[in-house]
Amino acid sequence: MNLPVFTEYLPARVLRARPAAEAQAFIDVEPPPGFVRAYERPGQFCKIRVGECEGIFAMFSSPGEPVARFLVRIGNPEGGEAADCLAAAPDGAPIEMTLPAGEGFPLEKAKGRDVYFVATGTGVAPVRAAIEEVLSERSAYGALSLDYGVRSEAHLAIRDDIERWRSAGVGVDVHFSAPDESGAPRGTTVQDALRARGRSLAGAAVVAVGQPEMLDALQSELVRLGGDAALLLKNL
Repeated sequence: MNLPVFTEYLPARVLRARPAAEAQAFIDVEPPPGFVRAYERPGQFCKIRVGECEGIFAMFSSPGEPVARFLVRIGNPEGGEAADCLAAAPDGAPIEMTLPAGEGFPLEKAKGRDVYFVATGTGVAPVRAAIEEVLSERSAYGALSLDYGVRSEAHLAIRDDIERWRSAGVGVDVHFSAPDESGAPRGTTVQDALRARGRSLAGAAVVAVGQPEMLDALQSELVRLGGDAALLLKNL
């Protein structure tokens, strides 16, 4: 993972932390001066420090918003102490935060094209920001769709956004991956969903966040369905 170069830490404060879904929390932050100007593209990241805990998070909120919003995974046995500290912070708690960094998604490459958004888990945060950016210039893009993979209904944190997007004409499919009662896997992967549609992706762009293996599989599927590998738009 090629992480961006971050600025120094600056004072910020938690406005509100609240549960979002199973093992997830929404965090609203009053960012430091310069945040709005520096947040130019969906998919950019900030580094946040809470006491001795620090982590890197992509914005859930869109460029131009005065409040920095995040969707974070909590209780992760493989790490994520900073997310847990943020979720436990009281309203008004002081924290430290860098300005947004990274190239974000090159959405200018998607203009005039159909756009397929793909995300899993809390990786939907920067994709959500990208969808909002595209909808703010709706006439500049073709058909829009989102394939979103989560473990179960209980892990679905963005129900309101999904309903709003559907009302705006975005095709949204949610895919559940938790094992069934017998322990057998169920559901489908987001790349399988793209394949199952069987549509030509010639001229389409895919905006995606996920593990490297998933992104590699998506790129292969994009090419197999007639698309251009260079139009898999990532934020790292």
